[in-house]
This record gives sequence, structure tokens and C-alpha cells, in this order.
Amino acid sequence: MPAVLSKFLHVLSVLVFVTGLVGREIVNRQAARAKDIATTEALLGVSGPFERMVVGGSIAVLVFGLTTAWLQSLPILGSLQAAP
Repeated sequence: MPAVLSKFLHVLSVLVFVTGLVGREIVNRQAARAKDIATTEALLGVSGPFERMVVGGSIAVLVFGLTTAWLQSLPILGSLQAAP
């Protein structure tokens, strides 16, 4: 059961991470096309939450991925640990 929960949290963190990447890219492209500095500043302010999603999501993906592998007794280093 803990492995299933860890796997679910890993997938959820991937969704947060990818959402942050896509959202940040959309906002930054709009900011690059803005005609005045006030619009650019406002759009870049909107990209802050997406940036936090990217940073937090990437850390969570790593932590939950390693935890899931450990709970399922999978070799984390793959072939370096003599895994097929």
C-alpha cells in the first residue's frame, strides 16, 4: 500500500511540474510580445506561481520517484547495479 501511495504522489507531482512548465512558457511568451513595460511587468508577475510549481514539482518528482523505487525494491541506478 505505501508503494501505491508513493507512486500516486509521484504521478501527481509530475502533473504539477509539467503544468508549471507549460504555464510559465505561455506567460513568458506573452510577456515577450507585450508592447509596453507595464504589461510585461504584470505578466512576469503572473509567472511567479508557475515558477514555484516548477521548482517544487521537480523536487517532488525526484523524492517520490526515488521513494517509489525503494519501496518496490527496484534498483535506482539500473544497470550500474547489475539490473537487466
